[in-house]
Amino acid sequence: MLAAAEPHRPLVNADVTALPFAGASFDIILAAHMLYHVDDRRTAVTELRRVLAPGGRCVVVTNGAEHLRALRRLVETAVRSATPGWEMRNPSTHAFSLENGEQQLRVAFDHVDRSRPIDVGPVVITDAAIAADYVASVGDHYQAESARPWHQIVEAVRRAVQREIDTTGEFVVRGHSGAFICR
Repeated sequence: MLAAAEPHRPLVNADVTALPFAGASFDIILAAHMLYHVDDRRTAVTELRRVLAPGGRCVVVTNGAEHLRALRRLVETAVRSATPGWEMRNPSTHAFSLENGEQQLRVAFDHVDRSRPIDVGPVVITDAAIAADYVASVGDHYQAESARPWHQIVEAVRRAVQREIDTTGEFVVRGHSGAFICR
């Protein structure tokens, strides 16, 4: 990401729980799809608030519980054939989400407003390999939770998506993202 941001300067790779900036340094902060990866979110949120200037805004983007639900259901079905009751506990839909993020942000921000775009269209997939590639990309995160090898999960999902495409002409996945505006 830093390389893609060239030539904008300064570029800094830092830990959000210990930002290398003076207090009140920024009028706008964007924390896009990242707080759910942070173990100590309380400290991270406090750091974001610390470096935000008076009157500034911190925009925190995340997903909601229904994000990619159709695809997650297929993954859960494939995993549950060997690991009954398994749930795809995606950090972006469980650890820090549209449903629980406001409470986590209020530890440091007095005002937190949730915003969701309206009329966002779905992702229409007509090639099952696209869905399979996505499922393959998260295997390193979930394989340890499954008694079934991840490559078998990927293939089961690819076949299920292909069946839907063969039946209806497409497989539809909907995102469920939004933002918190903090001040």
